[in-house]
Amino acid sequence: MQDFIPSKDVRAYMQRTGFTFSDRDLASVIFQSDLPLAQRHEALEQLAQRSADSELCRQIGERIAYDRRATERFAENDGRFLYQLLLAEEGVPAGFFSQAAAAREAGLEKARPFSIHKYRFQDAAFPAEEAPTAAAGHGLLAGMVYKADGTLSSCWSYEVSPEEEALVKGPQRFEERFVALPNPFQRGDIVRLVEDPGTLGVVESSREDWDELVEAARAGSKKLDCFDATLQVEILNDDGTFGHDHISPLGLEWVTGKPRGEKTALLAYASALLTGHISLDFFLEEYRDYGKGL
Repeated sequence: MQDFIPSKDVRAYMQRTGFTFSDRDLASVIFQSDLPLAQRHEALEQLAQRSADSELCRQIGERIAYDRRATERFAENDGRFLYQLLLAEEGVPAGFFSQAAAAREAGLEKARPFSIHKYRFQDAAFPAEEAPTAAAGHGLLAGMVYKADGTLSSCWSYEVSPEEEALVKGPQRFEERFVALPNPFQRGDIVRLVEDPGTLGVVESSREDWDELVEAARAGSKKLDCFDATLQVEILNDDGTFGHDHISPLGLEWVTGKPRGEKTALLAYASALLTGHISLDFFLEEYRDYGKGL
C-alpha cells in the first residue's frame, strides 16, 4: 500500500480512522498512481487474483492486454515510421530516430523524464537530416512516457484497433473513475509535495469543498473523474509569486513545527489569511517585505 499512497500523513490517517478501499477503488488508485506501468500492472494482476469482483477482474485483464499491445505496436517499424524524442520538462524535440529503442537510449542519456512520439510519414526514402521535415504534417500515432531511469510510465496509441480501444473506454471503467480518497487536509494547511519536498504551498480547498465533491460523486449529481479528486494548493514559487495547482491528497504531506525561514513564514501568513485570522492588508504588507528580500 505504501507504494500507491506516497504520503506518510495520509497513510497514518488511514490507519487512525480505519479507512479502507474497495477492490474497485484500489484498482483505480493503483492505475492512477505515478509508479512505472509494469509495477502497476503487477499490482493489478495480484488484485485480480484475490478479488471476487468478476467485472473488475475482466476490466483489469483488458487494460493490461491493451497496454501490452500498444507497446508492441509502438516498437514495430517497417520503414514507414519515425520516432521523435521529447524532454518532458521542456516539451521540445530532442531528436528523430528510425527505431524506438534508439530514441529511448538517447532519452536515457538526458538523465531526465522524457517521452517518445511515433509518426507516420509518406516517403521512407529521405536523408536522415530531413526527418523533421518529413514528420511535419503527418500523423502522430502513439506516445510513450518514460521516467528518467528509462522505465515506462504511461502510453497511449492510435495504432490499436477500434475494438481494442473500445474495451478500455467508458464511464463504468476503473481507470479514470473518481475515488473518494482519504483526505486529512484542511484549508490553510501548509504542505509539501511528496515527489518534490522542496515545493511548498498552502491548501486552499476547504473541508466543505471536499465533502461536497464526495457527496456529488456518491449521488451521481456531477460527472466526475480522477482529475476531480484533487485539492487546490497555492504553491509559493522561488521567484516569490504564488501559483495554484490541483494535487491529489495522496501526494501531499504537512509541513509541521514553527516556521523556519522566510518562505515558511510567508506561508504561515497565507494560511492565517485563508483561515480568517489576519486581514488581506496585513498579508500584503508581509508579502511585499518578503519580495524585497529576494
